[in-house]
Amino acid sequence: MKKKIIAVCLGIIAIVVSVLLYSIIIKMRFNSKMESQLGVPPNMKFRLMQDSTKYFLSKDIPKKRPCIIIYYNTMCGSCQYEAGELVKHQSAFSNTSIIMVSNEPFAQIDSYFKGFKLGSLKNLTMLKSDDDEFYKAFGSRRTPGIFIYNKDLKLVKNYSGETKISALTQWLN
Repeated sequence: MKKKIIAVCLGIIAIVVSVLLYSIIIKMRFNSKMESQLGVPPNMKFRLMQDSTKYFLSKDIPKKRPCIIIYYNTMCGSCQYEAGELVKHQSAFSNTSIIMVSNEPFAQIDSYFKGFKLGSLKNLTMLKSDDDEFYKAFGSRRTPGIFIYNKDLKLVKNYSGETKISALTQWLN
């Protein structure tokens, strides 16, 4: 009887270990895929804040100018800091496309846009990600998630969390 119990326990442990290893391998493959895709802006398909029936695609990113893509949450304190700093230092971004993406309802995105006076940023595009689309494209859920692309749209730096303006602007040339 003890041998059967030991065999069953060992079998259960083997199954659990196998499932965990499989999960780790799948996650590593996904992370590797994300790292290789992030060299250029991945395939994006996010809804425009100005017209929720229209989509903004990767091909819509303006060419020949640096681009900053920011994934944010309207309730995130660090995201609110970034929004305020972008407006405060907007002259540093006059030749930079800024794309802000949130997965929150349009009403919250619009309120954030108006509350932080983001309309003063001339090169800003506000987008809504459906469900996990941002994660699928960029491999990140952390807010703020900041991805900086040079004028050739090659990823030069990404940040996770609150980031000073000077850290952003150093990568824009």
